[in-house]
Amino acid sequence: MGEQLRHIARMTLRPHITVQVIPYELGAHVGLNGNQLLMEFQRQRSIVYLEHRRAGTFLDDPADTSPFVESVASLTKAALSPRESTDLIAACAKKMEERHVADH
Repeated sequence: MGEQLRHIARMTLRPHITVQVIPYELGAHVGLNGNQLLMEFQRQRSIVYLEHRRAGTFLDDPADTSPFVESVASLTKAALSPRESTDLIAACAKKMEERHVADH
């Protein structure tokens, strides 16, 4: 798992990828409501893909997508900054790797 976290940290070096961690201390938030993917385009309205246990669906009507656009803005504001998030991920990876070495 440490290597998986290191991979996520490496991916943050790519210009089109942003990773932000929502602190556990924040408690319950809208991001826990299930998987969702928000796709935003310059020349087309936003599309939301919702994936559930047995099905998935796309939403493209602005009345349906606007709550998801708003929740992403809210979550982004509540999350650690990209730099703080990367630092936290790297620290967790290091801790896991140290435990693994100690166990063997």
